Amino acid sequence: MGHRRHHCGPHPVQVVRRIARKVTAKTRSNLDDLIVDKLEEPLVLALTIMALRAGYDQLSFGDSVDDFVHAAMVVAYTLNVTWGVARLVDAIIMNFFMPYTLSKESAMMDQFGPILRKGLRSAFGPWASSWP
Repeated sequence: MGHRRHHCGPHPVQVVRRIARKVTAKTRSNLDDLIVDKLEEPLVLALTIMALRAGYDQLSFGDSVDDFVHAAMVVAYTLNVTWGVARLVDAIIMNFFMPYTLSKESAMMDQFGPILRKGLRSAFGPWASSWP
């Protein structure tokens, strides 16, 4: 007999996406659409981390485990914020800076954008692997 998958409601990613798209649909700027597009996944992860924390707060394992979980949550929040900032900075470079450099007829400007982008990827380390 196959397992039935119970559906409890809309997926959190879809909820966040729907709300964000409604808010940004009223503006003419592409900047807010870009911000929403790049911060959707980090926002969903932040909500997941908060839900995990709220669930853990209902349990009791002792002070040493609590300290460990607290430290792990701090690391998770830090990595998530770093991931969101990295995605946002990369999107700004690709959508605003790169078109500007392409409009200039300078060999140095043609190379500056990709060098800046690769430098940021190496600075942000493993989180850069999720970048296109």
